[in-house]
Formats: sequence, structure tokens, C-alpha cells
Amino acid sequence: MKRILYIIMVLWFCVCDIQAQAITLQQLKNTSWHLKEPSNPNVDTYFEFSDRVLTNVSDAHYADTKFRKGLKKKYTNKYLYYIANQIPSSFDGKKVGQSGQGTYIIQELDGEFFWFQILQFSSSELKVKTKFGQTFVFEKV
Repeated sequence: MKRILYIIMVLWFCVCDIQAQAITLQQLKNTSWHLKEPSNPNVDTYFEFSDRVLTNVSDAHYADTKFRKGLKKKYTNKYLYYIANQIPSSFDGKKVGQSGQGTYIIQELDGEFFWFQILQFSSSELKVKTKFGQTFVFEKV
């Protein structure tokens, strides 16, 4: 029984790895992406990549309603990041800005780290899965 469970787990991890797509830092560097899915009519979200920093820009806008009075606010957050082949046990600042290839975008987040698995990458679309299992689709700007 343990052997069968082990085989199933190995196959599951292989299938999950097949879904990922490897990219290089050069492919991400100096690109901007607009969040397409899941869509939110009240917030425009963008990812902008330099060779060292992932900038997350959220442009919130709400129409006048009984409860909200035309709120418009822009949030900009900058995170160090690097590309990796696997999920690390901690954020390695020495890898920031280093060229390489991998299937994960690893970013520093408030002293911790967060990751995105790259599911698809093309000249027009970026599809990632977060460490919490959410899937986001971005279109190139």
C-alpha cells in the first residue's frame, strides 16, 4: 500500500512539473504585464519587471455609490526577485539580478518569500500559479 501511495505521489509531482514552463531573466527584464484573469472591475493590476525588482502596481478606482464616493488610489509595491528551478527554503538575496533559467519567480515579501510558478509564457501572455494555488493570467502591455 505504501509503495502504491509513493508511486502516485511521484506521478503527481511529475505531472505538476510538466505544467510549468522555464523562462530566463532576460525574457522578463523590462516587461510590463496587465492582470487579465481573474478580472476585477475596480482595480487595474500591473506587474513590471526590471532585472532585480518586481513592481506590483494596483490602480484602484470605484464609482460613486451610496457607500463609496469616487475613491481613486494607486498602490505601488516593489519586491526583489529572482528566477529559480525549484522552490527554495528561504529567499536568497545573492541570486537577485543573476541570469539563469527556471520555472519559478521567487520574490522577497516583508522579510519572508513568496513564489509564482510559471505555467505559460509567450510574447503576449504570462500565466502563473501562486504558492496558495491561485492562477493569474497577465497580458503584455
